Amino acid sequence: MDRGPGHPIAWGMLDDPMSDDRHPFWEEVDGRRPLPPASRHLGLRFLEANPGSGTIRVAFSPRPEFANPRGQIQGGFLSAMLDDAIGAAVATTLAPDEFAVTLEIKVSYLRPAELDEPDDTSLGDPMPDPEPHATRPSPGDYFLAADQGTGLLPYRYAIERLERDRNYWLATSGTDSTPHCMPVWGIWTDGRFVFSTGPRTKKARNLNANPKAVLHLESGAEVVVVECRAREVSDPDALEAFRVVYNAKYQWDFTPEQLSGGGVYELRPTKAFAWRGDHGEQFSGTATRWTFPEPRE
Repeated sequence: MDRGPGHPIAWGMLDDPMSDDRHPFWEEVDGRRPLPPASRHLGLRFLEANPGSGTIRVAFSPRPEFANPRGQIQGGFLSAMLDDAIGAAVATTLAPDEFAVTLEIKVSYLRPAELDEPDDTSLGDPMPDPEPHATRPSPGDYFLAADQGTGLLPYRYAIERLERDRNYWLATSGTDSTPHCMPVWGIWTDGRFVFSTGPRTKKARNLNANPKAVLHLESGAEVVVVECRAREVSDPDALEAFRVVYNAKYQWDFTPEQLSGGGVYELRPTKAFAWRGDHGEQFSGTATRWTFPEPRE
């Protein structure tokens, strides 16, 4: 596992798979179950959760339509985000057959929340996930038609898995076209995957020679595969933002000096695939292919 130079293995809060006798909330945390529509609309992302703790660490990605005339997030949306966060914190303590509802909530606002205010997952170059075009993969006799089965998956399904998964497989090739595949750690933010590796590793040398790469999540059943183009990150603000988010996700201790020598890459998607099962209609009736507009430089 490529975790950067000079560090022992360390595991974070969400690395253990949740058993089936847990509350359904945990399927949302680890990406096995889509978020409720309201949470998806608010842009909820889980950063830390600890069973039985009654605490949660989350982030939200506000939409432009959440703004008031001054460009600040309207208070009702902030209250809804708080309600969502409180509900998630309570859910960490619930038995599988329990459900909690909010009876009363009072919110006091300390300062305005700007719509474009960066949160701790920004890389200093805020870029919303580009809207890709969704179709069924080819060949047509291998999959159900796009309007059959459960239809095409929403791209948010892929984003949620990419944001929350811990381990990623990265495939690269160099000038001789020899494939090279290794597991890495990284973060998905602002529509791209960012990871670090030693500047002299095979994957770094490959990406410097050939920026095309493929990213694959661990599951071979609930699949997300992303074809990408890579570029090295050198901006100090972007490196610092990556360091903060990476350290929080993996309970790591990267220092600015360790990242200043190169080896941090961002992968921007050009095409992606996903499906929800490895047989029957869970495969043929959910398989979705997304194609992306040219990435913004």
